[in-house]
Amino acid sequence: MVDYIKLLSAENPYDRLDAWFKVEWLLSNNIVSIDQLKNLKVKFIELLNYEDETVRLHAWKLLPQVMKENIIELKEVDKEKFLSTLNSPEGWLLVTELVNLNVITLDDIMKYKNDFLHFLEGNELDRIAGWSLVGQMIKLGLISKNDVESRKNYLLSLLKFSDKHIRFNVLFLVSDLYKLGILNSNEIMEYKNEIISIVNDDQFNFLLNAYEKNLEDIEAILQIVK
Repeated sequence: MVDYIKLLSAENPYDRLDAWFKVEWLLSNNIVSIDQLKNLKVKFIELLNYEDETVRLHAWKLLPQVMKENIIELKEVDKEKFLSTLNSPEGWLLVTELVNLNVITLDDIMKYKNDFLHFLEGNELDRIAGWSLVGQMIKLGLISKNDVESRKNYLLSLLKFSDKHIRFNVLFLVSDLYKLGILNSNEIMEYKNEIISIVNDDQFNFLLNAYEKNLEDIEAILQIVK
């Protein structure tokens, strides 16, 4: 039988993360008690403060779940350890949920606004990650549509990228941003040939299945360029 008490404080950070990931399951199946978890919370807090950023980000992703079970309190969390991850797009993926939980505030992340905008112009993977969060960041009030207006071609130009996987995923991202009113039909029409080429590619249906996408999700875009 797995010794979860031991794993919750394992020396290997990934073993420890895996155990804390199962917190809800451990409690619901009476494998560990809430008191046992509270006694071990320092081991989870260590992960939130871990030097390795990948480990740290995994722990912060688990924080809402651990807080939901009332294992740790907000005052026990050093938000600066999370804010230091905002030099990478991965950290921004967690921002909305942590703001909603009052772990961090809009004022906290406003200091990193330029870092976020930088990702919109970065390498292809940073651009995709950043633009996929633009709607969320506008809703939070971090940025405005005006902030991204001059940067749109950094995303749209990826419809010409050499890697078909990049082009495919950008097409669906462009569709999402069109639905949010961030991109308009005129901007999309400028890339009509590229969009048609992506959809007519002999691997398009394969990519739909591989990435679990639905053709209906880009129907509005296809109506524009038909």
